[in-house]
Amino acid sequence: HVLGSLWFAAGDTEGGWVREENLHETSLAHQYIRSLEWSVSKLPPSALKSTVELNTAAERWLGIFGTCMALLTGSLFISVLTNTMAEVARERTRTTKILQAVRRYCHTYSISYAYTRQMKRYVEREHRRNEIQCHMSLLQTLPEGMVRELFQEARSRTLHAHAFFKEIGLSDPGMELNLCSQAVNELYYLAGDVIFDTTSKAEGMYQIAAGQGIYFFWSQSEPLGTRRRKDSLDFIRFQGVFGGASARSQTAFPMVQTSVEARGYVAEAALWVKAWRHQGQLQALIESRALLVSTDLLFKVLQGYANCMANTVVYARCFVQELNKTARLCKQVTDLPLAPLQHNEGEKKRSRSGSITSILFPPKIVQPESR
Repeated sequence: HVLGSLWFAAGDTEGGWVREENLHETSLAHQYIRSLEWSVSKLPPSALKSTVELNTAAERWLGIFGTCMALLTGSLFISVLTNTMAEVARERTRTTKILQAVRRYCHTYSISYAYTRQMKRYVEREHRRNEIQCHMSLLQTLPEGMVRELFQEARSRTLHAHAFFKEIGLSDPGMELNLCSQAVNELYYLAGDVIFDTTSKAEGMYQIAAGQGIYFFWSQSEPLGTRRRKDSLDFIRFQGVFGGASARSQTAFPMVQTSVEARGYVAEAALWVKAWRHQGQLQALIESRALLVSTDLLFKVLQGYANCMANTVVYARCFVQELNKTARLCKQVTDLPLAPLQHNEGEKKRSRSGSITSILFPPKIVQPESR
């Protein structure tokens, strides 16, 4: 568009191509289309001979400038494309060499075919995992202040799906800047990756930033809105995930699966309960990106902000109280977000907008999706 406009302006002089073709007597649409055709036809280097034979100096210099820019742009595009293809080829060659080394080792020591296939799948998955998180190493080349602001901009959007972190983040942006850059880590998972299980050490709260997860736990009763479907594809795909976890899977308790959508969070209790142990298993259903709010790093950040620390202590106490109520009434706790309990009339009257109870249980509550 810009080049066509420049060609029309350069040719709209005495002896110019616009006046030679009498474009002023045609419609505006025809003038625009003809200018685009003229500008594109003068871009290739093969058109330089006809360019230098134009009548006006403005047309000649504009044609030479356009041809030089076309050559420069084409060279840059080819260079970027070549480097990208070379990088892909190097990564593929590296992965192929690792797989060949694994095959030779397994063949030398007569390793079973099943275990060989397992190692091959592991190498391929790790190669794919490195591809989707390779940008993290490039971010370290940026200035520290810019990286901190970038992390805040990217991670705070997901954290704000949790009412409490949204509240303290909006009240103190400086604290949120340090929280997102120091206490929050980005984790990348492929389909089928286990994020945590009942034997894993609880490190903090997991929040799905993109993708989808599925949470398995044993239930003494059917949760509201959740059904067991042994004939579903997801159940067939993941039915063996607890094979060697514990003897609890051999009891009569049914195993329930709950979908964790993007911006959903799991294992919040690990932030507020000392020595919390995971009560189920979270697994990536598709390629996903998750945020881990580390328990230890969270309180290290909050130590420098008295008001946020005080609010966090009050929230943690309320959370533990609600968790204990859930354990007494339901005889079971999970890593899923707490569901609102029925409060008596006196508690309802004392509850008001902006209280800790309203933060624990915001008005809009999304029920777990049945699978």
